[in-house]
Amino acid sequence: MTHPHGGAGNYTLLHKPGRNAGPAGGSNPPGSPSAWYDATKITGVSDGGNMATWSDSSGNDWTMTASANDPVYRKTGVNLINGLPVVQFSTAISYTGLVSALSLAQPFAGGLVFRGSSQTSACLIDSNTNEYCIIGTDGGDWAYYPGGGWSTDGAADSSVHMFTFVINGSSSLLRKDGASAITGGSGTTTMAAVSLGFQIGGVNGLSGVMGEVVLYSGTATTAFLESLESYFAAKWGT
Repeated sequence: MTHPHGGAGNYTLLHKPGRNAGPAGGSNPPGSPSAWYDATKITGVSDGGNMATWSDSSGNDWTMTASANDPVYRKTGVNLINGLPVVQFSTAISYTGLVSALSLAQPFAGGLVFRGSSQTSACLIDSNTNEYCIIGTDGGDWAYYPGGGWSTDGAADSSVHMFTFVINGSSSLLRKDGASAITGGSGTTTMAAVSLGFQIGGVNGLSGVMGEVVLYSGTATTAFLESLESYFAAKWGT
């Protein structure tokens, strides 16, 4: 399935209860995630095997399911991040994408760890039902597309990056590698059918590896995003 994708402040975090809450710097992300996809927790898939599903480790059961071609699980070789397993998305097999039934109304927050290769237009995380690409690439740049036009932040490269974000109307904020990258309005759109790795406009697609994705229902303080970044940095070496 394809779809036609063409200021920092202080916040209060709201959580959907989960069974795996933990402190920053521990084995679990801070707070109580609404959904949590962690490549280090994948079981039952052989190295190089297809990822037909990616289980939600939050305890809320928002399993990701392949919508077209399956991403691939990697636990050995050059694709790893900080020696840890990853989920690989590739344009070499048409396009790969995972979609869930999770719907996040604004405000919501989260973060992910990703290493990519050169690509023109693709979404790391977005809605599978509308034009709402939270983190992606556009024209070779890292980008944010909240349904009303692209905002970009430097050339997309092959380094490991961590992204964290709060999506909350005009107070929305995207951070890259622990620093504010893009701020501004995001409208009021709900991110329905949260998905990973989809094409934009039926062309191109995501090429790279993802280590972890953490999502929260509700908004977040900058301090909370920093605690999520500390968790990512300690684990993935970002």
